[in-house]
Amino acid sequence: MVKTIEWRDGKGVMLNQSRLPLEVKFIECTDCHMVADGIKKLWIRGAPAIGIAAAMGIALGAQDIKAESFDEFTKQIEPIIKMMLSTRPTAVNISWATGRIERLLLANKERPIDRLKELLIYEANKILEEDIEVNKAIGRWGSEFIKDGDTILTHCNAGSLATGGHGTATAPLLIATEQGKRIQVIAGETRPVLQGARLTSWELIQAGIPVTLITDSTAGALMKNEMIDLVIVGTDRTTKNGDVANKIGTYTIAVLCKEHNIPFYVAAPLSSIDFGMHSGDLIPIEERHPDEVTTIWGHRVVPEGVNVINLSFDVTPANYVASFFYRKRGIQTNGHKKINESGYRHRVPEIKRHMTIKDIFADYSEELRAVDEQLMDLFKSNVFLIPMIGRHILNSGGKRIRPLFLLLSAELCGYKGADRILLAATIEAIHTASLLHDDVIDDAETRRGESAAHTLWGRQAAILAGDFLYSNALMLAVSQKNQKITEAFSEAVTRMAEGEILQLCRVGDPEITKEEYFDIISAKTGVLLSAACRIGGILSNQPEKREMSLLRFGMKTGTAFQLADDILDYVAEQRELGKKLGKDLAEGKITMPLIYLLKVAADVERDEIKDIINEAAAAQKSKKRAPIKGKTQNSGLKRIIDLFSRYNAIEESLKIAEGLVVEAKSELEVFPDSRERDVLLTMAEYTMQRDK
Repeated sequence: MVKTIEWRDGKGVMLNQSRLPLEVKFIECTDCHMVADGIKKLWIRGAPAIGIAAAMGIALGAQDIKAESFDEFTKQIEPIIKMMLSTRPTAVNISWATGRIERLLLANKERPIDRLKELLIYEANKILEEDIEVNKAIGRWGSEFIKDGDTILTHCNAGSLATGGHGTATAPLLIATEQGKRIQVIAGETRPVLQGARLTSWELIQAGIPVTLITDSTAGALMKNEMIDLVIVGTDRTTKNGDVANKIGTYTIAVLCKEHNIPFYVAAPLSSIDFGMHSGDLIPIEERHPDEVTTIWGHRVVPEGVNVINLSFDVTPANYVASFFYRKRGIQTNGHKKINESGYRHRVPEIKRHMTIKDIFADYSEELRAVDEQLMDLFKSNVFLIPMIGRHILNSGGKRIRPLFLLLSAELCGYKGADRILLAATIEAIHTASLLHDDVIDDAETRRGESAAHTLWGRQAAILAGDFLYSNALMLAVSQKNQKITEAFSEAVTRMAEGEILQLCRVGDPEITKEEYFDIISAKTGVLLSAACRIGGILSNQPEKREMSLLRFGMKTGTAFQLADDILDYVAEQRELGKKLGKDLAEGKITMPLIYLLKVAADVERDEIKDIINEAAAAQKSKKRAPIKGKTQNSGLKRIIDLFSRYNAIEESLKIAEGLVVEAKSELEVFPDSRERDVLLTMAEYTMQRDK
């Protein structure tokens, strides 16, 4: 396999793909400008590969910087980073790689400048090595969807030339061949620069895989004649909702797949997923020079004066995608469900682990209905007001996240007895009781879009109903006659109360530290999810190592969940979130985006932020919505959001949450691969995918 890019003898060495297949030539880039030029001129191309190249380009540029201080060093490296970002706007991998470089520098700002330069080289090579391993993993997973005798269509080039090695869309083809499966590949030529004809066909011939080249417009005819079993493509950027930007023509193929009942798969390394972009409508689409269409190898083939639209990419909506191939597994979209319902000609493997959140809740609807019935039993009382409050709060909705984690953790450990329903209801009862109290403390007017209980029946009634529910929940836990379960619930309730009190103590305090903030949210949310997961292990008498892994998995997932919720408070639409935008700020709650902003903002801006926080806290304490320095609170919120945008506070906070999810998922590595394990991993990912 020919290496696409590597760091060699202090240079970035890249294969000049613009000359393939006629000439195999390597270019030694001695400075960052050569790398940027190479990305623009398609010497190197493919989303993962240009991310690697950008990291190497920055490392190259850094070697020439003469600086004595960290501030001076970063000031000189910033134009290099911006230059890399400007080379190819559609692929997200460049911004992913540059963001990783920036975080590395920030984390090592106390180190000598020479050491920083070494670290940048190390990080670029690490990105390359990780990409190769990710591609191999995608190949292993994607090969499960290929059966002996299949004919696979691929579009553009998502092979080893587009990555650090093995490729994304072609990796499953390589692995399937190694497994002894006899497959045929059809490669679309892929206009405008024939990357399928020049590169994909060349790669597959080198790998010994039978390949047939077609013009892009031939695909539909082959599908109609049942000559294609499945399609696998790569992606330059996948948005949060699953929309896919790939080489122009991909959307056409996806539509044809749907018409002819053929599954359309996308191989998507996590580095290509833009979690900060909600949909494909927002993706910038690169338009390249008309010469790529009007000429072939420098010879003009069309009349002078003709107008040309030379879009490099198009966007395929998520509902056309059957499944995404990630590093360890695939994630189904609604498109996969439609495939199964419409009787696709290709036999899609019945792998239950490919589930959306909606699918998971649907699969466990009966268990969750039983949890709700048990939960309503905990509100039973001769005092008519208690069940009335119970019905109100239960009817207001809620996804029953915590009970589901307990049910899933128990099943992961092989336990499916009736006690899991009782204990799942206990977990939700504790959560519900805390909501009754929280709404009184926060003076919240609504809960999930409905009137908060205390606004209907008074503060005292709501508090006492919460106390009643706490008491019944703990009595149900004690009835299990299991000391570890009782301790898990008792500790959770105690920690939750501590978290709320600590938050009250720090209302309006701009000096709150990141560590104190995490103490609050881990106690408020992490501890109850942690108890839910741990109890799943206790029920089946798991070894302590596994029980503690479940505990840590729940804690990290729950903490990430609360962190994401705090971020949503500033970015979600009010109708989605179920509460007013910026409510945390109005209540004087200092969450991660504000903590980050206070750390990085200029002194004068920091003073302005503190004024806004202090006035918001004062207004909350007096139950008024007082003006802020002659402005309305809305203008104060707008100013905060403007500063968030300037300093990337939301993006940086999301990265912290994403890191917690990665750590949480690693805790489940002590369990063997199974459907239940993958469903739990999907639930952890849901922390970062939800909109409310």
